[in-house]
Amino acid sequence: MYKDREAIFDALYSILIEGAYSNIAVNNALKKHNVYSKKYVRNVVKGVLRYLLLLDYYIDSLSKRGIKSIKKNDLLLLRIGMYEILYVNSVPDYATVNQIVVMAKKKCKGREKFINGILRTFIRTKDEIKFPKDENKNISIRESYPIGLIELFLKQYGKDDALKIIKGLNENPNLTLRFNNLKTNREKLINEMEGLEPSEMTDLTIIAKNSETISSEQYIEGMFSIQGEASVMAMKLLDPKPNSKVLDMCAAPGGKTTCMAEMMNNKGSIIACDIYEHRLKLIEKECDRLSIDIVTTENMNGAVHNIEYDESFDYVLADVPCSGLGVIGKKPEIKYNCSIEEMKELPELQYKILENAGKYVKKNGYVMYSTCTLNKEENEKVIEKFLNNNSEFKLVEKNTTLPYNGKVDGFFYCKIIKFE
Repeated sequence: MYKDREAIFDALYSILIEGAYSNIAVNNALKKHNVYSKKYVRNVVKGVLRYLLLLDYYIDSLSKRGIKSIKKNDLLLLRIGMYEILYVNSVPDYATVNQIVVMAKKKCKGREKFINGILRTFIRTKDEIKFPKDENKNISIRESYPIGLIELFLKQYGKDDALKIIKGLNENPNLTLRFNNLKTNREKLINEMEGLEPSEMTDLTIIAKNSETISSEQYIEGMFSIQGEASVMAMKLLDPKPNSKVLDMCAAPGGKTTCMAEMMNNKGSIIACDIYEHRLKLIEKECDRLSIDIVTTENMNGAVHNIEYDESFDYVLADVPCSGLGVIGKKPEIKYNCSIEEMKELPELQYKILENAGKYVKKNGYVMYSTCTLNKEENEKVIEKFLNNNSEFKLVEKNTTLPYNGKVDGFFYCKIIKFE
């Protein structure tokens, strides 16, 4: 298990000290270390991130000089040790402490007694540590969300739903696959691979119990893609038909682009846009893997009007940049990196993209507006403003998936039609 904890330490160092994305950091650590259990590494890394504020509160309570006096390597080991003591039932507490101290002798030489003392005191006294009486601060620490996010969810959703959302985002969402109907079908793929079961949310998705599915031969051969159920549900609502002309305005890394191409049976055309050339390469690579040839990529800023595209497309997808609050379950570091003030600036950008989408779609054509956030200012408010300012558009349907309903991402999607 030592190699596993080394991988956990390296991943958390990359994320918390160097600012790396959690998924990339974990994958890099797994490549570097010959671990016993990849699942264990992933779960502990994501778990420490999910409960970072809670762990730090405990550490600060037990350290005589406070958490700010603790060196970064010591702090990472204490977080790992405390998380395992609280949440990993398969490892006895004494074994966790012993193995963390072994790591400390290498990574925090001379301070292993301090780390040993904090962890052993925590085992004895963790149930005696007091929390703030203020309800919002209490929730903030126990569920490990900055107070600003707690207040945002409470204001927009009310106490009952807000607490469900907060707790739901602290759980692992389902890992879901979208089978490639150009090469296989759902029943065949489930029979070919272990640990798969049909999703109840859509007929295009499959629940995967094994996170290493992505390294399978079937993935390499393009039999499926990794895509969240809520994202697929949005594309099902848009429902692009074969031989239609589609614009994906903010397409990278290409999950929705390729989903639409498969739904269209690889017939018609899709222009997939992004502001970064290297991200367009990701879309092209995915299309090659999936044997999709109707997608053309273009370097374009969705917020800047391109007059050449006016009234040219049957379907336009505006999956806009957002605060990402709905995918905290997959990327817990979002909780600590998001800024409430910066979030307030997003609706203006999102509206510009949606406004251009409205110009690009043909009469009797459809626009899909979607985000992976639960901030209503970026969702319902943007749509309301657009419909109020553009009388030629009509709402078809809008939905919000909440993370406590079926272990899905928090996601907002809205379909509107441009009529004659």
